Amino acid sequence: MVFISSAQQEFETFRKELKQTLDTERWANLLVMRGRLIENQRGHVVEAEIRRALDDSSVYVGIFGRRLRDWPVREFRYAKACGLPQLVYKYERGTRRRPSRGRISDVDRFLEREVKGNGIRLRGPYSSLERLPEIIMADLVILGVEMVRENADIRKRLCAGMP
Repeated sequence: MVFISSAQQEFETFRKELKQTLDTERWANLLVMRGRLIENQRGHVVEAEIRRALDDSSVYVGIFGRRLRDWPVREFRYAKACGLPQLVYKYERGTRRRPSRGRISDVDRFLEREVKGNGIRLRGPYSSLERLPEIIMADLVILGVEMVRENADIRKRLCAGMP
């Protein structure tokens, strides 16, 4: 399962399109690559639902835009705590508005400290959402190959020395 994380309102249409793209790919019959969104939940229910979805997921995909929202940050942190592979993207609509001289935005501070600071590759910034699903799909294919290779290496190590 691929958990899709982003600010729900800022990326409402894009989230649904990305899930549709994932779910209609040839590999969609493989549960590991189905898209998962948590939509329109409120209150304490949403946190349990998010944790359950992340616990069932194999990959975390995070898309961060112009404003830092609590839920995508929580989702990122929980996915990291679960040890999920993380693909993180930065989207900037149109021309970039720079914060006041010498100031860094909350989003950029978070991405620098918690994403890059933990050795996670930050992809982007992207200025168009049109091609982003295609880019994410290519990254998922590469990640899938890496996960299979990693699994094979682990099995080889476990079987080493066995008759």
